[in-house]
Amino acid sequence: MQGFSFLIAAFCHDLDHRGISNSYQTQTSSPLARLYSSEGSVNERHHLSQAICILNDSSSKILDGLSTEEFKECIDYLRELILATDLANHFRILPRLKKLRTDNLSEGNNQRLLLSLAITCSDLNDQIKKWNTVQHVAHLVYAEFFAEGDLEKQMGLRPNAMMDRKKACIPMLQIEFLTTVIRPTFEILVQIFPETEPFLKTIDSNRAQWERVRNGAAQTGNGNGTVPGNGASSEGAANPCHNCNPTAECCDFSCYTKQHQG
Repeated sequence: MQGFSFLIAAFCHDLDHRGISNSYQTQTSSPLARLYSSEGSVNERHHLSQAICILNDSSSKILDGLSTEEFKECIDYLRELILATDLANHFRILPRLKKLRTDNLSEGNNQRLLLSLAITCSDLNDQIKKWNTVQHVAHLVYAEFFAEGDLEKQMGLRPNAMMDRKKACIPMLQIEFLTTVIRPTFEILVQIFPETEPFLKTIDSNRAQWERVRNGAAQTGNGNGTVPGNGASSEGAANPCHNCNPTAECCDFSCYTKQHQG
């Protein structure tokens, strides 16, 4: 049941993603926020709701063979796993995740913790792919972030620096993300499954690539380097270091874990 539920959660964890963060949903009192904000994880609860609607549809036969108790167990796993993809929830259970070892996985709720770790790593897997994929994904992610920042400006709000195309420094943001979020998360995976250690080497390699991009931007003297392969930046696209000194305060990634999960 765990594996079956995990597979469904992996397919459904971003269903009907609206391209805006939990922070934006809450700040603007969006329809989804009015439905889910009291419990937090607005986007993730919407993804879960969409998944359950599909599974309950008469045309869906995926869960037909389950008993009532098995169905409830499956939905319970789905709820836990999809909500685990909100990094805010990940950081809340991080101290417990760090205590996981191969010899204590059968204790208490450790198996559920392991599943939460696994789906978080799956959700972040773009960061352990080859550099060409990593830079392409970064271009797409920051285009989405900047579109949200533009919406906030239109509403008279001040977007967080990482959402502001005129302040965000993508190389620095990515280096900080890899250092403070990605590597520590995958280090926990490696301590349980040592065979996954090559992931850490890939993370380090991609971080080194971002450092080269950052240093290249700094050497030009204008802080306006581009992500290789994406071409010149524009007002409507992700810009690696737009009008930003690579060491400027606006490149601090700590704001991500506090305000822009989901």
